[in-house]
Amino acid sequence: APAEAWHEHDLLKAEREVLGFYMSGHPLVRCKDLLEAVATHPISGLTQPAEKVRLAGMIATVKKMMTKKGDPMARCVLEDLSGELPMIVFPRAYQQVQNQLRSSAIVCVTGRVQMAQDMRAEEGTPAAPEMLVEEVMPLEMAVNRFARSLTLRLTKAGLEDSLLSDVKRALDRHPGRIPVLLRLEAPAAAATLIETDEKVALNDGLFEQLSRILGEKAWKIESAS
Repeated sequence: APAEAWHEHDLLKAEREVLGFYMSGHPLVRCKDLLEAVATHPISGLTQPAEKVRLAGMIATVKKMMTKKGDPMARCVLEDLSGELPMIVFPRAYQQVQNQLRSSAIVCVTGRVQMAQDMRAEEGTPAAPEMLVEEVMPLEMAVNRFARSLTLRLTKAGLEDSLLSDVKRALDRHPGRIPVLLRLEAPAAAATLIETDEKVALNDGLFEQLSRILGEKAWKIESAS
């Protein structure tokens, strides 16, 4: 009989463990900058309990279950580009976030981190982090909620009226509440930061347009802690 095909999550996990990087391309790589803009920690950085943590990544697995009282809850695994983390969604939170708990959904999760001992692990195995979930929202919604500003990086040498016009048209197509700053850079001088009157909504369409006009990595999101 033919071997059973690997689930995408298992394949990607094996690549990271064996190679140290993702060969077939991880769906989170494309939105790496957005993940970093909203998360307060990478999963690999969770080494001690914390009262309020915001993580961003992909829901790898969802297991729905019932409490002894018959209330629905869930256990999930969240994955970012640094690792994965078990999450517990107790009934009160589950009522609020159940529609966001979908396998492969890219989300921002807020909650409390505790160190838990796996009862199935060998004796002496150190406690590992797990999150008690309070809030889950789509990544794009989180970016627009937590972002404080969008900074566009331009070089003075390449600055032209036509370029600025193209940038303004792109910004005007995506009106919102996030202020836009321009960072003008020159080889032998300090960068100049300019506040603009533009305010935008942050989404893939805007970033694609800005990347075409200014090149990759020409923008940065500053977010609230």
